[in-house]
Amino acid sequence: MGASYFVTPMGADIFSIVGIRNIAEWLSNWTAVYHSALELCRKRHPGALEEFQIPTDTEAAQFVGYTVQQYITKSKKGVRRPTLAFERILSAIPDEIMSSLHRFTRPGLDASAVRLGDVPNMFSLIPLAQSVNTPIAQLQSSDGLAGGQYGQQQRYTQTIKAVSDALARNVGI
Repeated sequence: MGASYFVTPMGADIFSIVGIRNIAEWLSNWTAVYHSALELCRKRHPGALEEFQIPTDTEAAQFVGYTVQQYITKSKKGVRRPTLAFERILSAIPDEIMSSLHRFTRPGLDASAVRLGDVPNMFSLIPLAQSVNTPIAQLQSSDGLAGGQYGQQQRYTQTIKAVSDALARNVGI
């Protein structure tokens, strides 16, 4: 398949739920079709798989986790106020992940380990970093970084490190 592992980014929307189902269906179908193609090649062209070094492992890439893009919430007196509609969708993600992708999950990972973390909304940091071709973690005042963006940049860096550490743990690094 070209990859040993895969991660799914999720949003607080129904499209992410449907996307997980589609990924699971596609992986199942792809694995079955590839297996059939290998068998057909073995019958019609004995030795060709070895001669052309065609991979014969029909195992799909292993699912090692997902991230969730945080949605924008309103806050009152500095306290985040969740939105019921978004929270309903977010609460459905773990069950959908395990229901749809369980058979592709790396052995030994349980439901609590596959949520790698939440990715915060970066507001103006994304276009700023893109406009100066600089990773968010390396933005400086000379790039236009100002005010509250410094704290946002620091939180982003901490978040990405936590997600990266969780991913490394899940792939066994």
